[in-house]
Amino acid sequence: MKHILVTCLLVSVFVCTFAAREEAQTAADKAIELRPDLADGYIARGYIRSLHLRDFRGADEDFRRALSIEPENSEALVNAIVSAVAGEKADDVTVVAIRSSPSS
Repeated sequence: MKHILVTCLLVSVFVCTFAAREEAQTAADKAIELRPDLADGYIARGYIRSLHLRDFRGADEDFRRALSIEPENSEALVNAIVSAVAGEKADDVTVVAIRSSPSS
């Protein structure tokens, strides 16, 4: 069930219509409300915030929250780095990578 929800969220994220983006945002918010202990909802909402809303600060917060839940989640790590660079927070990229590395 978890993977179906995440797949639906990610498909909705990449659909370019405004209505679909609002639906994806609502679904991601609901996923976080229902299971705040899962990284996937934060990753999906981070995608929406960065790709469609250009809210890099919000996306960065979501990806970092996902990493706090699953420190070795490569999807969250890559997107945290991309979000930091896109939001012109390149100095934070190294911090995110170091904190997320399995050896830290």
